[in-house]
Formats: sequence, structure tokens, C-alpha cells
Amino acid sequence: MIGTYKPEYIGHPDQCLGVGQGVFAQGKQDGVKFIHVSNGSGLEATILPDRGLDVYQARFNGKNCGFIYPCGIVHPSYFARTDEGWIDTFTAGFLTTCGLTYTGPGVRDEGMTTSLHGVIGNMPAAQVNVFREIVGGAPQVRITGEVYEHLCGANMSMAREITIRHGVNEICLRDTVRNCGYRRSPHMIVYHCNLGYPLISETASIELDSRAARGRTPRAQRDVDKWREIQPPQDEFEEMCFYHDVARGEDGFAAAGVRNPAEGAGISIRYDAGTLDQFVQWCMYAKGEYVLGLEPCNATIDGRDDARNNGTLKYLEAGQSVTHTLSFGFYQA
Repeated sequence: MIGTYKPEYIGHPDQCLGVGQGVFAQGKQDGVKFIHVSNGSGLEATILPDRGLDVYQARFNGKNCGFIYPCGIVHPSYFARTDEGWIDTFTAGFLTTCGLTYTGPGVRDEGMTTSLHGVIGNMPAAQVNVFREIVGGAPQVRITGEVYEHLCGANMSMAREITIRHGVNEICLRDTVRNCGYRRSPHMIVYHCNLGYPLISETASIELDSRAARGRTPRAQRDVDKWREIQPPQDEFEEMCFYHDVARGEDGFAAAGVRNPAEGAGISIRYDAGTLDQFVQWCMYAKGEYVLGLEPCNATIDGRDDARNNGTLKYLEAGQSVTHTLSFGFYQA
């Protein structure tokens, strides 16, 4: 069957697990490097080393699963450390990482001016390596690299490892964030997973074991009982975010996902809730900006002061590190 690895039948590993690298050309994406992986059983992923090793596009059985913002891919040289600058370069894609020391709207805090959702998603990765290996009798692609944040005294690094296996429709992500400086630093991170059409439509359902939900804004709180409802595209829509208390399994992991039988596709996000103890659902159902965000995070997303006041703000001491583990599984619904 498709997906079974039989090395005696093949001449080159690309027959079972394809991996290629290249550079985009023209427009604001000119010069952005990419890594494209096809796992041989329906999963394809495009990863951008120049954008924090985030996942630009994920396709399952030929169908797109993420949301791509109208600006598309933007080279990090266009990034400006303002709220508007972040939005202007917000590719979205399947995964945008936010942080490492700040998330939420830009404010003046602890002697520095922050920008919306931090800088890490606009930082090029260094020491990027792509390995094709045999593990457990089957091939896999393992991509590694390190992303740095140097901002007003903070000296942080994020060592990212992405693994995609032949025949296993899953993207595994492991990030180790380290405080490389000499003083304590806040650590805030959001895994901004942006799901889009055709996976997302009014025929899809949200799968989330939420023990409690609250709206981030008064508008969201009015509709907090409707958080499971995925609406059709509308001319006007005020975005909503919901904070969820997500149930954890015995292994300490939590899960969230979407299932769309009409498209024959579903996705499940599993994450270590021991380090990512907060979860945000982002709903934006406007025409042309039609996206559902499922976002494991380690603090609330209204800035450091809000997180500090509600007790969710995390710190890393000098030399201390923390590892965040997530997986994105794709299946036929």
C-alpha cells in the first residue's frame, strides 16, 4: 500500500519521502528561502527558515489546511517593530510563532517599547540543517535551526526541531527556548496555528475539550456560548478570541482540532500543557480573512502587564531553558 517503506523497490529516497530547498523570487517574497517536504502518504509542508522556521503551508491529500494572509510571504527585511509593521508582514500561514519575550499589543513595558506579538516570527534562523534519516526502519526528515532575539537587554534563543516521517501524517515540533543573557527575562510564546479553507468552513466542527471558556473582549464574551460555531464568510465581522481551560490527559498533553467530513479532512493539535498552560481560540469569519486560530500558549495574549497581573507571566532565569513540544496530525474525516 502507499506509505509502506520498501527500500529494495526504490532507486532514490525521493520516491517515498521528498525534500527540496529553494528560494522564492519577485515581490516582497524575493529572497525568502524555503524547505518543502512531501511524506509520501498525503502530507506536504513548506517551511520558511527566514521566518523563524515557521510552517508556511500544510496540505493534506492535496487540500490546503492553513490560512494565508493577503500579503502572502514577506521577506523579514520589511518587518518594522510596530503593531502595524507586524500586521503588514503577517503571512499567517499554517503556523506563525509569536514571542519570545512578549505577546499581545505593543506597549511601553519594563523600559522598552514592544511590538504586537513580538519579533521571533520575523527573525531568520541560523545553523539550519536538513537531515534525511532512517528511524525505526522508516525514513524521516528532520529540520533543525536556531532563532535569536536580542531586544532591549534580552538575549534569547529558540532551537527548533521539525520532524516529518514517511507514512505518518504528522508534523512534530520541538522548541527549546533559552535565556542566553545574564539576568532574568520574561518568556511569552504563542503558537499561532491558522486554519483556513477548505479545511475551515461552516461544515467543519471544532474538537476541543474545554472545561471553561471566556471571551477576551466584551463582544466575544457576549457570544462565549457559541465558540464552537464556525460561521460562513461575512461582509463585516469583528474578530473574537476565547480563552479556554483545556482538559489534559494523563500524560500532561492537551489536544485541539477541527474535523470537516464534507472535505474528508481533519487535524489534531497535541501539545505539552505543562509548559503551554494557556489556550486561545481566534475567530475571524470575514470575507477574504476567513480563519480559525487554535493557539497553545504559555500566557494570556494581552501583553506582559495583563499576564503579570493574572499570574500567567513566565520568566527564565539566566542560563535557564524550557522545551515546548507540539504535534500537528492530519487525517481523513
